[in-house]
Amino acid sequence: MLIRFRRPIFKSGRNTTIRRGIDWAVRILMADSTEVYYFTKEGEKPGERGIIKDYGHTVDIGAKVLRFQDIRGRDIEDNHDPYCRTYDTLLAELQKYYVGFDIAEIITVIEFYRAEGGA
Repeated sequence: MLIRFRRPIFKSGRNTTIRRGIDWAVRILMADSTEVYYFTKEGEKPGERGIIKDYGHTVDIGAKVLRFQDIRGRDIEDNHDPYCRTYDTLLAELQKYYVGFDIAEIITVIEFYRAEGGA
């Protein structure tokens, strides 16, 4: 399973990322392995392939589904991207990335723990 990040900034320990809809929750539930490799496309622009760079793997992953307006506490505070660690900045970023994103939408909070030696 691949998880792509526009800004691959990760802290040690628990990280979260927020994705629109329930697709990611289903993917994680159905995954054969709890190890997930996360990648990014550097210099990504619409229609450009970019370079895929491996940033390591996780040893544990989980997901929960809720409405964005119901997101709380650690789900934001542990966001992998420091810019997105407040409700307002996370909302602004999701609205840039997902056209028409609204606070009443269903999201998946993906929780992952970096393996020792991860980037």
